[in-house]
Amino acid sequence: HEQSERNDNKMKKTIGILALVLALILAVGCEKKEENANKEVKMTGLVENFDTLNMDYYSKERQVIRGRTEYENMELIVNAAKDFVRNFHTDHKNLFFTGNVGCGKTFLTNCIAKELIEQGVSVVYLPSSEFFAELNKRRLMNGNTSDDASYIDECELLIIDDLGTELTNERMNSDLFTVLNSRINNSLSTIISTNFSLPFIKERYSERVYSRLYGSFEFYQFFGDDIRKKRKNH
Repeated sequence: HEQSERNDNKMKKTIGILALVLALILAVGCEKKEENANKEVKMTGLVENFDTLNMDYYSKERQVIRGRTEYENMELIVNAAKDFVRNFHTDHKNLFFTGNVGCGKTFLTNCIAKELIEQGVSVVYLPSSEFFAELNKRRLMNGNTSDDASYIDECELLIIDDLGTELTNERMNSDLFTVLNSRINNSLSTIISTNFSLPFIKERYSERVYSRLYGSFEFYQFFGDDIRKKRKNH
């Protein structure tokens, strides 16, 4: 009888320990999910939206490309952005915005992000330097799933802002290709903005990266004076 009681007590202790371990595992898992959700919210601009986009900053007289004025060109890009949002769940497009500093690229990407977040889409916004820093951290962690940057691969929309401003090397080029290739193969959308021309991007990054961009992204060139300076002058 005493032996039976001792066995029962051991069994209860074992069950208690297992329950505690399971609770800790679940708690860590929930904490990690919450952390990744917080990363998505913090990394995404939520202020700008299509209603506050002011087209008055774009000239209706100065022609910039294929006979279009600055205004007409921006109108075309805004319509493409709205189509991107409208058909996000079916088209799985990728956008590449290029143009001078301050002509509306980041503003428009944030307009897109806000619309999609309100639809429940997981959106991650990263300046280029932070994007590569996250990938470098993942490499240093040797792919440790509790601390890696898997949210970059898995979010429904990834926005990389100011590509080309970071210091690059062969490893970073490889990291960029890996992320782009994975997202394209999994039909996950990406938006990239840069102040640099396409010839510069082709020269700066590997042929594999440029080929992936050229074959899988829609390219839009922004024109206009620096809106930030115009606002300050007014």
